Amino acid sequence: MNPELLQAYKNTTYSICSPHGDIDIRIGVMNPLLQELLLKNNAESWAFITACNPYSVMQNADLNTFLNTQLEAYLSEKQYVFFKGMGVSDDDSWEPETSFMVLDIRKEDAIKLGKQFKQNAIVAGVIGNFPELIDCLN
Repeated sequence: MNPELLQAYKNTTYSICSPHGDIDIRIGVMNPLLQELLLKNNAESWAFITACNPYSVMQNADLNTFLNTQLEAYLSEKQYVFFKGMGVSDDDSWEPETSFMVLDIRKEDAIKLGKQFKQNAIVAGVIGNFPELIDCLN
């Protein structure tokens, strides 16, 4: 993966709106609120996924909305527990991306989903571990 793109992903806050309050996730940073959310939902794993901007090529808002609607329909159809979220870059180089945090999704399934929606990477984790950036291309 391109080093600049990798750095952009790392310089992003992955925020979710949960019934227990807003949670801001950073790659490599332990978050007690995230751990609490996982425990309250009896979830061992999670992934933060968007369908916006396939392959990190900026798209217009209408296309991003359409793509995320497809992703949300897929998650609902598969009966995943998920929360709406937003990926927000530390700088203004990227528009915030509407996203979803999916609970109890296996890492392999999350990567497949990232590939299906043409994402370079996803953010994922397991209870008790740091959130990590996972390359979907390799």
